[in-house]
Amino acid sequence: MEYADRISRGSRAEARRLQSSILVFDLGGGTFDTSLVRMDGREFQVVASSGIESLGGDDFDRVLLALFLEALRVDPEEVQGLRRRALLRHARDEKEGISRNPERGYLELLPLDFGLGTGRAASRPVRVPVGRYYEALAPMVQRAVDEVARVRGGQAAAAAGLVPESIDAIYLTGGSSRLPLVPVLVRKALPGIRVVMTDKPWSSVATGAAIVASEWVKVSDIMARHFGVIRLRLSGTTECFSPILGPGTRLPGRGEPPIEVEVSYGPEHNIGRLQYLECGALGGDGMPAGEARRWSEILFPYDPAIPLDAPLQPADVAPAPHLRGTTIVERYRCDSDGVISVRIERRADGRARTFEIARD
Repeated sequence: MEYADRISRGSRAEARRLQSSILVFDLGGGTFDTSLVRMDGREFQVVASSGIESLGGDDFDRVLLALFLEALRVDPEEVQGLRRRALLRHARDEKEGISRNPERGYLELLPLDFGLGTGRAASRPVRVPVGRYYEALAPMVQRAVDEVARVRGGQAAAAAGLVPESIDAIYLTGGSSRLPLVPVLVRKALPGIRVVMTDKPWSSVATGAAIVASEWVKVSDIMARHFGVIRLRLSGTTECFSPILGPGTRLPGRGEPPIEVEVSYGPEHNIGRLQYLECGALGGDGMPAGEARRWSEILFPYDPAIPLDAPLQPADVAPAPHLRGTTIVERYRCDSDGVISVRIERRADGRARTFEIARD
């Protein structure tokens, strides 16, 4: 929405007539996210979305610190605690200096300032060429670029009639997208598509939210990853992943009823240990593959002999063959804000509890 406001030069009337499809490239301090968004006047539809859980400016800072320590021949294990945090702050400042001065040829650290090195050498700055830094970062940034290319040419885009040639621009946002290396690699991997850099790298989301607050806008969002739960099975000898909401699931809009999913099964344990998570992909065995983000862990007493409000610990989970033939029912609800809750009922006595599932 902030992009639409920028393209229309702040004219809300012109923004309401805007018809465009863009790829959002959002590289922040700790995560990377990309979305394919179709804009039609006041309607904004997220067609596809994906991301990388641990990729951002914090990782770039650690790379630069490693290069400084390598040049000093200092073992990274010797640099911990407050000194490491101070060095990382310095690395971040040096990195951000490239954005302010793209012609800069090197990044430097004075060992004396951080108690590194001894004698005369400690009074001389250690310099890392920007080109060397870019070589170390390139594979990391390329992961993000590859993810954008995958979303651009994916099934969701094709199903929406958005062939790669019909996408108007890639919008770079997030503080780490200001690093000059980022647009260079984006243009190299995706030639022929317009690359637009936000002028509000740290506030584009807030600006978009302010636009929503000021006028009626319809937003259609989707789940970007697999959301589900890991359960115990085969009397606790193995784990399985039960998907609940898959990537591409359309979230309800304002005023629309929530998504509801019901799951039922026969318990094998006295207590259910349910570990919720989201992940970008599933392996051939149906288990989460690659990066995963943990959500709530819920312990629920399947055995009617255990009170619903009893304090439970994972160590209390035990096989319960006497519960065979009974049924547990889970009812999931996902509302327009993306809030997911579950009502777990044991049919043996009709007792139930409702939990809100939150990200860790």
